[in-house]
Amino acid sequence: MPRSRHFWMCSIRCKLICGVALVHAVLMTLFIWDLGERQREFLMEQSLDQAGSLAGTLAANSVSWLLANDVSGLDEVIRSQFRHPHLRYAMLLSPQGRVLGHSDLNLTGRYVNDPVSLRLIQAAPALQTLVFDRRLVDVAVPVFTGDNKLIAWARVALDQRHVDAGLLAVAQKGRVYAAVAIGVGVLFAWLMALGITRGLHGLTKVAARVSEGHHDERVQWRRDDELGVLADGFNAMLDSLRAQELARNIAQQQLKLAAKVFENSGEGIFITDAAERIILANHAFGEITGYPPAEVQGRTPRLLDSGRHSAAFFQAFAQQLQTQGCWRGEIWNRRKSGEIYLEWLSASVIRDDAGNIVNYVGIFSDISERKAAGASVEYQAYHDALTGLPNRLLLFDRIRQAMAHAQRSQSLLAVLFIDLDRFKAVNDSYGHQMGDELLIGVAERLRHCVRAEDTVSRLGGDEFVVLLAGIDDAADAQQVAQKVLASMQAPFLLQAHRIGISPSVGISLYPQDGATPEALLDHADQAMYQVKSAGRNDYKFYTA
Repeated sequence: MPRSRHFWMCSIRCKLICGVALVHAVLMTLFIWDLGERQREFLMEQSLDQAGSLAGTLAANSVSWLLANDVSGLDEVIRSQFRHPHLRYAMLLSPQGRVLGHSDLNLTGRYVNDPVSLRLIQAAPALQTLVFDRRLVDVAVPVFTGDNKLIAWARVALDQRHVDAGLLAVAQKGRVYAAVAIGVGVLFAWLMALGITRGLHGLTKVAARVSEGHHDERVQWRRDDELGVLADGFNAMLDSLRAQELARNIAQQQLKLAAKVFENSGEGIFITDAAERIILANHAFGEITGYPPAEVQGRTPRLLDSGRHSAAFFQAFAQQLQTQGCWRGEIWNRRKSGEIYLEWLSASVIRDDAGNIVNYVGIFSDISERKAAGASVEYQAYHDALTGLPNRLLLFDRIRQAMAHAQRSQSLLAVLFIDLDRFKAVNDSYGHQMGDELLIGVAERLRHCVRAEDTVSRLGGDEFVVLLAGIDDAADAQQVAQKVLASMQAPFLLQAHRIGISPSVGISLYPQDGATPEALLDHADQAMYQVKSAGRNDYKFYTA
């Protein structure tokens, strides 16, 4: 791993201390460097001023000696410059380049020929800085007579090496100051890092405890800085996670319970995707339809189509699902064996947050037996148990319907009340079983006397009623009454016995003979008794 990456992966305390130390080191280095440069400039400017001052003093003190051409006096003036500790050399130079006096007596009287001196000879008579660098400062001052005549150049050179020595001392002190500053910075950084990382270590300990399963662990200390905000947020996050975990556990328990209910429900349940492909079905689905749940996955519920419903039915079914979100009702389906059965289906849709349908759910139960049982109960409630003819309840309902139709169509209806003559003698002579067989035979013959839309009913005992709906006049009722009498003329062959029976028929008409089913039946009954009083085996219309 590269060192730089290793540094960024180390602890915050280490990075903070190293960072502060590095900043202090850089700042102190820049400070010492800047201080050294400024000090160097100051010392060099100071040397330049000193060299100019010495050259000026030399020029002023040598005028009389130059005019007198006194070499000894010039030598004494030049030697007086040696009091300066950094003097490299001092000289008096004629305008023609001849050395009139020099701190080195061996050079007196010679002519200069170095580039710096030659440049001075050609320069204007003013203060000249010939050399100014880190090693040497060389300055020349013109020497004038009283009438401003240039008679010589006073030249002084100072050594600059002492500046480097001074700067070295400054640098050494600066390094000491830098070390002290870095140490103080590191100390403060360590204290700050200690305060920061102590809180972070507390957070990491709590996080480690939570990861070990101690979900009730929380940060206990309180601070007013950013770490305090972080700790509060961390505790809030743990509270939220705890609440989510509890909610998830509850949801999982509810999901398990729902799964048990789904699988153990007596009703068939299936779920499809948005494309109506079955993705899940329970055990009862297989028991009812004959298709194992695994076999129907990926297929649509149309595999159960019985063929009994039209396209319009399924179109209305789908439209209601789309608009209302649910559909409930009876539907005919086909089992895997091919058997068609009736089921009660409750279908609904599941939508996402955007309102799009993502699933369909169907819950159904086989109601074939229940429907058959209900139909049987209903049949028994409205039909005679012996003959299968409509009973009094169903008769009265049909009379009301026929009356309503007659009012609308301006037609008539007739009620024929039929009572068997001397039926009690048959029961007494042959027994009730034979009597019941006779009643069944009478009911069958009566059915053949009327139209399909007419009603033959048994009120009980040996009493029968025929309802003729939508007739044009009384003659139609008379014709049926005659058929009834004719149908009973032939004896009944029952258990090798020939039994004869005759009917007495009373007739009432709507609307002239009554406005209610009860009135019509009562008046027909009265007419029937008139027949019996007249000798039986005949019919008679009701007369008020």
